[in-house]
Amino acid sequence: MTLFFSDTNSYLTDNYCYQLWGYAKQNNTETNTFQGGKYFDRSNFIGHYVTTSLEDSLCFQFSGELGSYQINFDLNKAYLVQGLLFNLRLDDWEEISYLALGFTDEHGFAHVKVENPSQGLQIPVDLNFESLAWKLYQTHNVANINDIRIYLRGKPGLKGASIKLYEIGYIESIKVLETAENTHLSDSTSTSLFEYLKYIFPNYHNQAKIFLASGKCPLINNVNIEWDEQHVKPIFEDENNTLRYSWFALHPALILLLDYHYHDNNNALQAAFDIFLHWYNESFIKPELDIKYNWYDHGVSERQIATILLKQALIRADQLPTNRLKKLDYVIRQQGELLASEVFYCRDQVDRYHNHGCFQDLALLISSALNIKGKKELFWSKVALTRLEDQITNIVYQVPNYAISLENSLGYQYVLYRILDMFAGILFDNKKFSEIPLIARGMKNFLRLYKYPNGELPAFGDTFKYHMDDIEPLPFNSGVYNFTEAGYVLLKELFYQKEFYFAFFATSLGKVHKHQDNLSFTLFFDGVEWFNDPSFYSHEYSDDVPKYLRSANAHNNVVVLDRDYDLSAGTASISNVHSGDAKFHVSASHSCYKHIEVKRDVDVCYNNASLLISDVVKRLKRSIKNQPYIVFQLGIGVEASHQNREIKLTHPSTNFTLVIEMNSENFQIVKGREKSSPFHGISGERFLQTKDTICIVHPIQFEKKIETKISIR
Repeated sequence: MTLFFSDTNSYLTDNYCYQLWGYAKQNNTETNTFQGGKYFDRSNFIGHYVTTSLEDSLCFQFSGELGSYQINFDLNKAYLVQGLLFNLRLDDWEEISYLALGFTDEHGFAHVKVENPSQGLQIPVDLNFESLAWKLYQTHNVANINDIRIYLRGKPGLKGASIKLYEIGYIESIKVLETAENTHLSDSTSTSLFEYLKYIFPNYHNQAKIFLASGKCPLINNVNIEWDEQHVKPIFEDENNTLRYSWFALHPALILLLDYHYHDNNNALQAAFDIFLHWYNESFIKPELDIKYNWYDHGVSERQIATILLKQALIRADQLPTNRLKKLDYVIRQQGELLASEVFYCRDQVDRYHNHGCFQDLALLISSALNIKGKKELFWSKVALTRLEDQITNIVYQVPNYAISLENSLGYQYVLYRILDMFAGILFDNKKFSEIPLIARGMKNFLRLYKYPNGELPAFGDTFKYHMDDIEPLPFNSGVYNFTEAGYVLLKELFYQKEFYFAFFATSLGKVHKHQDNLSFTLFFDGVEWFNDPSFYSHEYSDDVPKYLRSANAHNNVVVLDRDYDLSAGTASISNVHSGDAKFHVSASHSCYKHIEVKRDVDVCYNNASLLISDVVKRLKRSIKNQPYIVFQLGIGVEASHQNREIKLTHPSTNFTLVIEMNSENFQIVKGREKSSPFHGISGERFLQTKDTICIVHPIQFEKKIETKISIR
């Protein structure tokens, strides 16, 4: 897979004049020059590596465990430049912390970082010194340079690793593009966008009314926040991070644009432009102190969409004089180039493969759909679609009829489904990408499969408890739905003519949005979630409540107290799933606690509507003294009473009772938050909302098999 065809016009640059210092493709036998460039001369390169001339590139091969690797390109003389161009490829690196590209100046190494570079893909990097990608790191508008430096911090694979260099060039001059004509999105793209946004902001109409009446700023998660006129922004740097992101993503403008679109509210449209103009003046033209969230990867994507939709709405309302158009077009162009830049791709994430990358690709593709004059938009489209294809390969697991996000969250499964559904709407007539609608449909089917009859999903991973009214449950069919490799197993059965769901989790293909929940489960019966996944509170993961809800202590699993929990890929697996006439069985294990193996077997007996859970915790080092526990987190509204070893579970909405037969009487029932205990009965519900529940805690011994029986009566 290549990001574009490797030729000397690969940058598709229409707003500056550039020259090549060197290139490697042997496609011209009559001359060795193109626009002043020449074939790479190896004598200009300085560093510790082996070089090989390939047909289309110069290959630098690295090995060993130095930790950092460099290529220095001596230019032999000084050049006055307004930017740099790189075209390279990385292969066979076991680890990459970052790739740095730049030059030496009087202060040292002037560079930008590519935080999550791709491997196996040709990477074009355009470092226009007027671009946002460069300005996020450096202040040069022009530079007098004598060398080029490529620096990689990482670890080569066992057989070595390489950097392939196709082209290095520089920007001589930059021209200001003419203001674009009043181009617009297609009706299908616009409709798809507003339908998508309506699901992100379901209460947009009420939020817009509150803002227009009282000035309370509308933000994500149905929040309207006070905005004191004395303050430039309604949020501060010590505010909740989600609200900071929401402000800088121009969510207030999106909410108001929804109200204009669906209710023809011209006051909302004017207010949306005022919000944009406020951000433009205070955080774009002026330096913004909250750099992280003003230039947060996901936030920039949504701000780009807001800016484009605002332009479309103003055209429709005949309210787009030249001064407004210039501001909007300048932001669209600048942010488009930033979203296309490898420097910015998933910049704020630990890993390249993340739903934020899909958001960037979506915003970039929509930007290219504007058909603004120039070749750059064609390049944007190619970048967006190639990166999206790469994302899908790495974050979606596909089986017949279903597609599963590997981000360990049914909530983010829904987010990714919505993104891909948007792509499908934009690309509906593009046969090359006909698989995207199929993947989107498979992701929706998986959500429909897991959705409870009461409209909720198991709140697995970073998932709020909320109804997804646009996702209808699949018709109920008894059976086992086995997605072992992705870490999901679901049993659906009828007990006493009532629908029974048992969902078991051991996801271990990545750690994005993952909780410490391996071998945990949820259980739904007769309209009640009896055993609960504790959901999620906010993205402030180090704060007390979200930290607890993400911990093993908050799930239906085995806990080894005060021991680190490793979420690395490959630490959990489901080894056996089968179902016969008498029972369903699942076996799984994990090694998330260092030098400890946790094994769990679950049998669901059909003839007596019961579960038998068998747990064994084995130490690989006898010196380990941490205390292991079995923990059960009960659903919201479930009550518990006990007599001897039996715990009776009831709920006011059903006449059924579930009975837990513990291994001994040495257990504790914790109701709500217990200051003296590391275990709490608490469940997240919606953004910054929790409800008290009941937690059952049973200390166990290492190396001893413990059986717990749960019966429906």
